[in-house]
Amino acid sequence: MPLRKLARAFVADAVVASDRDWTVDLALFRLVFLGGVGLPFAWRALRWTQDVMPGLPHDAWVPISFFALIPRSVLTNADLAWWLAAVDFGLIALGFLGVRTRWTLGTATLLSLYVFGLMNNVGKVNHDHHIVWFMILLAVGPSACFVSVDAIVAAIADRGHIDTPVPPGAALATFRGIWLLFGLLFLGPGIAKLGSAVLQGWSSAANLRLLVWEQWLVLHLYQPGYTPPSWVGALPSWLFATAGIGVIAFEMCFVCLVLVRAARPFRPVAAAPAARGRSRSPAHRPRPARASAASPAAPAPGIRSVPWSRGHARRPSASPSRVDNPSPRFLARRRRI
Repeated sequence: MPLRKLARAFVADAVVASDRDWTVDLALFRLVFLGGVGLPFAWRALRWTQDVMPGLPHDAWVPISFFALIPRSVLTNADLAWWLAAVDFGLIALGFLGVRTRWTLGTATLLSLYVFGLMNNVGKVNHDHHIVWFMILLAVGPSACFVSVDAIVAAIADRGHIDTPVPPGAALATFRGIWLLFGLLFLGPGIAKLGSAVLQGWSSAANLRLLVWEQWLVLHLYQPGYTPPSWVGALPSWLFATAGIGVIAFEMCFVCLVLVRAARPFRPVAAAPAARGRSRSPAHRPRPARASAASPAAPAPGIRSVPWSRGHARRPSASPSRVDNPSPRFLARRRRI
């Protein structure tokens, strides 16, 4: 019986809404994510290459990851970085509008791997790579079937038909890919915290207070004028220990919760305390073992969980239609787009 309930919860997304509903949701998610996260971050990277990067001394660069393989003269070239950032911003804007979405977002993903990572090579690492993941998922998924220039062009080519056919199951598969990626991102830190709690006492009140003070020090160094909330340090020890155990349990179970439809509205609220504790520490500073379980920070964690379309049905579609059963001619044209 529990296995049957689990299977029913897993397939609930495909039952309560049609392929068209999920595709509309994915198109609106494209607008919300690229307009609210992707474009602002690309603009920030563009301004950084213009205002900050030219004034950085040569010794300030601390290359990480694949950046260490790039010649230093290329890595520190501010003019090259500005042009790449400008092209990246333009491609993301085209993806937001839905112009050749698969190609524009796919190319923007490759550029963003370099452009977005430049800011992490000066001693401070911000975990924002999930933005790149989202863009590649939007590129491979049917995110431009609605509310896009691609959809308008396809409708004109199909003699003005507004009821655009959608690829069956593709949009829901894209959303599940997003949910599972975030579930795995939480699972890794959860396993690390559990091992550290057993072997090194990570969940003890004294250790958690030390982590809070360490985070305050980092924020004080990188955010002038930051004033830590003193009342947090005065909380009782049992509350710190309970919070530590709760964080471990939540991160270990998150990969399962992402697939349960009824639990999604509560995930952004539950994830907020864990997100605040994620590491944004200097890359050159030695990291203690207790902090090795940090995972990427996720701004606006709820935007991937919200059913954006108003037409998101609460029951299955009455009958199959041309919308949920696209013709081979349409799918071939959609692949070309």
